Amino acid sequence: MDELTLEYQYWFLLYNSNKSYSVLRLYVCTKRKIIVWIKKRTFTMKIIEN
Repeated sequence: MDELTLEYQYWFLLYNSNKSYSVLRLYVCTKRKIIVWIKKRTFTMKIIEN
């Protein structure tokens, strides 16, 4: 999971949200730490620099 692109992450999240996941928290380790939350099909992404 170290080299996922943002596009792949986005579609992955949509896929999971369509499967009725109420809350999905995805941690992806890239050059920056990206934390993604999904609540009721809203897309929020926070990028935290180390």
